[in-house]
Amino acid sequence: VHANDANLWGGGWYLPEKGRYEDVRGTHGVQRHDGFDEVDSRDGVARVRERVSWLDGADKVIATERRAWDFEPCDGGYRWRIETAIKATGGPLTLGATRAEARYSGLQLRLGPPFGTVEAPAIFHCSEGRTGHEEIRKKQAVWVSAAGVGGGMIALFDHPKNPRHPNRWHTRENQFGTAPLMDGDQILAEGETLRLHYRFLVLDDPVGAERLHGEFADFSVDMREEA
Repeated sequence: VHANDANLWGGGWYLPEKGRYEDVRGTHGVQRHDGFDEVDSRDGVARVRERVSWLDGADKVIATERRAWDFEPCDGGYRWRIETAIKATGGPLTLGATRAEARYSGLQLRLGPPFGTVEAPAIFHCSEGRTGHEEIRKKQAVWVSAAGVGGGMIALFDHPKNPRHPNRWHTRENQFGTAPLMDGDQILAEGETLRLHYRFLVLDDPVGAERLHGEFADFSVDMREEA
């Protein structure tokens, strides 16, 4: 994601006019960890609450962010709830996707070997019945799952409250995630807050669509705002 033309991912910019990645001096910002409000475990749930500031290449704060993470055991693995609240500070905030053709952005998961590689891709499924990363890429779905070639499964769920739900997805052989900026920039007025809600399932063994549809139904009625 680029924020007000600041590079917050640390790599090079993709320059369409040149067709390659290059370092653009003065554009690299940071997401600064400002502190934890809570790191706790109770009633079987581990809770983390974090404060973050976004700084552009000139070290100006352009956004503040509050993150809420909950981890809990579930049948066959673990459930991870993610909530974030991003507030534009010091002026409007424009969030945009990568300028490369893939147009990915947002919450992305890179899968390491042996879970998924270019040579041995993870096995992808989505809520709309499509199979394979090429069939799911750039299309809308409420969840996408990736089963490892050696076992295990990870599923990501997009909450109905999220902007542009159901979102498009970016999927490759060993990478997947929501792509909420694929269809265009998200612009926040100064002081406006963008809230995003996601859920991961991390499972020891792959499960079928019925289990994942049920998980989405449960997640869709979770209206907590704790970030």
